[in-house]
Amino acid sequence: MPGDPGLPKARVRKRDIRKFRILGYSSLVFAVVVALLMLSTGNVGFGIFVLVGAVFLGLSLAWIERFLKRDVDPI
Repeated sequence: MPGDPGLPKARVRKRDIRKFRILGYSSLVFAVVVALLMLSTGNVGFGIFVLVGAVFLGLSLAWIERFLKRDVDPI
């Protein structure tokens, strides 16, 4: 299998990264909208919790995308 010790890693296509980016960042935008809605309705604790979670989600998506771009086939 690709990626086993002694074998080369499987290549990732640019198209796959684009799909991942669209799915990931759309959920990030949804989380930010929910957090702002919670903050505006007065539920400050939950709104801050969701907003911090959205920031961590965005940072992790950026890290994963950077990691995947290392082995990209230009397709």
